[in-house]
Amino acid sequence: MRKATTLTAMVVVTGILMTPFAPPAFGAADDGLVARYTFDDPNNRGGDSSGKGNNLATFGNPAYGTPTGHDSAALQLSGANGQYARIPDQVFSTVGNDFTMEFDADSSSSGNGFFTFGIGRDDNRYLLIKVDDNGGGRVAIATDGWRNEQGFSFAASPGWHTYRLVVEPGLIAIFVDGKLAGYKADVTFTMSDLQGSTGYVGRSFYGGDRYFKGDLDEISVWDGIELPVALSGLAIGGERVSNNSVTMSVGRATQLTGVGRPDGAPGAVRWRSSNDAVASVDASGMVTSKGLGEATITATSVFDTALTATASVRVVDGGQAALNEDLRAAVAAVNTTTTENLPLLVKGAEFGSNITWTTTDASVVTGTGPQVDPGVALADPFQGGGVIGRAPYGDGDRTATIRATATLNGLTITSDPISVTVKEATRTAPDTNYAAVTMRGEPELKSQRAWVSSTDGANFFSFKTRNNGEPAVTGDADELGLRDHYIQKSVGGDKYYLMSTDLDTNAHGGNWGYFGSRGSLKLEVYESPDLVHWKRTNGDGNGGIVVNAPTSGMTWAPESFWDEDLQSYIVFFSSTEFTDSSRNTAVPGKNGYGYTQLMAVLTRDFKTFTSPPVGWQDTGYGRLDAHVFQIGDYYYRLTKNEEGGSAGPYLPNGKMTFLERSKVLSSITNETSPANDPKPHLAAARREPSALRGPRVRQASAERPEQQRGQGRLRHPLRRTRRARQLPSAVPALHDQ
Repeated sequence: MRKATTLTAMVVVTGILMTPFAPPAFGAADDGLVARYTFDDPNNRGGDSSGKGNNLATFGNPAYGTPTGHDSAALQLSGANGQYARIPDQVFSTVGNDFTMEFDADSSSSGNGFFTFGIGRDDNRYLLIKVDDNGGGRVAIATDGWRNEQGFSFAASPGWHTYRLVVEPGLIAIFVDGKLAGYKADVTFTMSDLQGSTGYVGRSFYGGDRYFKGDLDEISVWDGIELPVALSGLAIGGERVSNNSVTMSVGRATQLTGVGRPDGAPGAVRWRSSNDAVASVDASGMVTSKGLGEATITATSVFDTALTATASVRVVDGGQAALNEDLRAAVAAVNTTTTENLPLLVKGAEFGSNITWTTTDASVVTGTGPQVDPGVALADPFQGGGVIGRAPYGDGDRTATIRATATLNGLTITSDPISVTVKEATRTAPDTNYAAVTMRGEPELKSQRAWVSSTDGANFFSFKTRNNGEPAVTGDADELGLRDHYIQKSVGGDKYYLMSTDLDTNAHGGNWGYFGSRGSLKLEVYESPDLVHWKRTNGDGNGGIVVNAPTSGMTWAPESFWDEDLQSYIVFFSSTEFTDSSRNTAVPGKNGYGYTQLMAVLTRDFKTFTSPPVGWQDTGYGRLDAHVFQIGDYYYRLTKNEEGGSAGPYLPNGKMTFLERSKVLSSITNETSPANDPKPHLAAARREPSALRGPRVRQASAERPEQQRGQGRLRHPLRRTRRARQLPSAVPALHDQ
């Protein structure tokens, strides 16, 4: 069958949609068009405007009208039994094994048990396209019903979108508003295997399923592959890629990504290495260095196998190349305009070079100094460097120049000058109201997103969901689910950070054993000036940030707290540890089986995190879901005992919440005991335990209110926000827009 890739006008929608959305006008070239249904002609609503005579048949008397948020008449399906449409069989028999289908949709159907489109023969052999009431959905092809479906789920925001499905042997992909939303590149079934070409609109092949409820418009089918933006070239990207090359030490990993050319073209690729003994690459683009030498990593487009790109991976041990890589990475981590302390790395991330920093003005940005003995606490990975001095509001921004000098194996290199602008301090105002970020109940994918709520004034019982009741952040990468949200207000008061667990509990059969051993090693991290408009801290569309070790099982329930001693945020999360990166054998605890512990990393900007994570709470017994708050000189920590029974003499009962305290936030915990605080460091304060999951508190203090930096999190909206006057869309902008 015909195969083409035609350049068309495209609008790429990024970020979060805060107002009703009218989809952009997409469309492949009319060359190869087999059928098109626009519903604009009141005398022929199902007419095929392609001129091929493939008129749509409707059943159950559906309505036609111009829905809210749309600019033309659409097919309106009520979800009533028997109300659907049917595309003539010859449409899909004509296009064969490779075709493109595009449609505009606003779904009101939720959950499972419905098709938006069904193509094929019966409930054994079909291609399904499902769009739910949150804009995401599922695409799958099957030859034995649900038992052997091959496909994927995808995410989008609620409301009108333009969806484009492309199908060819070995590949199914869907685009939402011109952006690739999901694909499967190892499909073993073709359309011919379905042995049928029935095309249902709004009806499932399963007799017991519901009929689709929602509005549909501009349904088009082309013979061949038509991408929203023609793919004319390919490149390889990644944080450590420089001049198409990556330099690594043995036993390390780095993430590569495919980048389509021109901008907006899909970058989905298949990966291979020329030398697995030097560097291997998996299906996601994760490169692992195995031995000294050089390997070429090749990316091949899943949409056009003639398009490839390569990157050289050099695995070295010391020398000038290693020194250059460490210095490059350290300089790349510097934010040249900042409101936060800088993560001035003093140890090379890859080869361990010694790095020192000098400054032209220590009152603006400090250089690094000698390491201070941390005792039993976490060490300062920045050796006191990178601490900024902000001018008072109204005095203007300040600028200083810094340089990095790296030394390794007797070799030394110094960076070019780096100009750093430190923004003046923000203005603040009295507390005005409360805000919270929550997810919703199981088991739908649509529940695993971030909704923002706030109160009317200081009335804690007046929470309302903002953004017209829609999620403020929807997972668009990695596992697609966002869970266990936590808000951290920046120490300077300029912005808010949102961290979420990277997990979709509907995937992998809902197997929690799988989630605990093969879960994501990433955090999904966003920032916002106003709790309404969010963007990723590491750049839109780049996915989450790896903060956990390859030997860890998962990265759950992240939280953070400002550490005054380290002048950094300590980020902690629950994890299970394994003996190696295969994650097949768990490290046993004191009860003889795998257990959860609390790991910790440090960050200053929620973009660069220290590595590897430190076992912040590792007693040999299962712990989960810690939360920190501060009163006076003490940090208090509520944590859940995850053991089914005793976790030592001070935790005699299983599944209970317990309280600990310390004057040093980053102190390492190896035993739960009041005797742990001799200097003082850790102390456990016995309280009556309660069977609670995910304890989260917000406690005021008349002693030192300025130190109450704990925030509320998932289902515990207990954080009082501070409004920054100079931000015109701060907390009051949370009200419905």
